[in-house]
Amino acid sequence: MVPLLLLVVAVALIAFGVTRVVGGSDDDPDPAAAAAGLATTVDARAAGPLCSMLTDRAKAEIEAASGSACRESLRVLLAAVEAADPGPLEVTEVDRDGDRATAHVRWALGEGTIPMELDGDAWRATSLDDLAPDGGATGPGVASDPTGSAQACLLEQRTVETAVAAFEAMNGDEPSDGQALVDAGLLREAPTLVTVRPDGSVVPAGPCT
Repeated sequence: MVPLLLLVVAVALIAFGVTRVVGGSDDDPDPAAAAAGLATTVDARAAGPLCSMLTDRAKAEIEAASGSACRESLRVLLAAVEAADPGPLEVTEVDRDGDRATAHVRWALGEGTIPMELDGDAWRATSLDDLAPDGGATGPGVASDPTGSAQACLLEQRTVETAVAAFEAMNGDEPSDGQALVDAGLLREAPTLVTVRPDGSVVPAGPCT
């Protein structure tokens, strides 16, 4: 029996590279189908297949920012997504302009976008910066809600804890503070609703206390 995860990813890859525009020519790939395939792959938390859905430039940018291979970098991103527990990724709309397109996506915790371009005979993502709500290229950013709502506090706590764990795995030591996570490419900006202590613990700060 084929493992369910492999089956889901296989279906997503077929949708990503093979599905065509209904009513279009045989050589006209459908960006909406590609975006749906990418969303399915994200929901499956499949880092390797997700890398294959990126342009070479996007993969190079992720690797340069994180200092790790694309697959390892996206494992960090997907682990942070899992920790934030945003629910399934839904593609709500795809805007196409020639060989470029923007997929608008929605989680239970917020919305994001995925820029795409036609790369040969398949649509590929040019960036994952805004994949997660307030996301970053190699890991989600922190919640931008300054009011300290319970949801924003919980999201930032989980996101930063995941980034700390990734930092420790990569460096064998705890981050000195939140800025160290930014410098390592694990967060886009320093957290404001939690504080990272020198021992790696993450505690509420500001309006979340």
